Amino acid sequence: MRLILIRHGKAGDPEAWEKQGKDDAQRPLTPAGKKEMRAAAKGLRRLVGHFDALITSPLKRAVKTADIVFTAYDDKPQFLEAPVLATGPALKVLAFLRDHELDSAKSTVALVGHDPHLANWVGFFLIGKEKPLVKFKKGSVAILDFPESLAPGKGTLYGFYHPGDLARLA
Repeated sequence: MRLILIRHGKAGDPEAWEKQGKDDAQRPLTPAGKKEMRAAAKGLRRLVGHFDALITSPLKRAVKTADIVFTAYDDKPQFLEAPVLATGPALKVLAFLRDHELDSAKSTVALVGHDPHLANWVGFFLIGKEKPLVKFKKGSVAILDFPESLAPGKGTLYGFYHPGDLARLA
């Protein structure tokens, strides 16, 4: 099993958005964030040629990031929104993947979400504890491999890439 964790691209300033009385769930990617994610998605496609599923948090910035990644792939993966990716607990994410039969040894699944959840999920899948083992800058990607199905503490970190790294691979 291969699990790809993707943090959404650069979005508008949360404090400015809040001062305008707008819902944070609707905060979009910036034009620069979209451009950076398009370049990063091309590099990700070189590293990971196929996804069985691309699952995103329903927050607007994550959905747009997932859409950009989806567009970069000719072989279109299953595309799902999952509220659990916005709220965080790794056990609930694992349960979601199992409920949708996306945790098999041959699956490649990408999740688009938010920090600090993603960093904690890396800890959960590598050492069995929700601890931030990496720093997810906006647009960063962690690739985790599992010898069989998805399980806490059973993953291996294949690679961790910032968006600029991915763009250089494109």
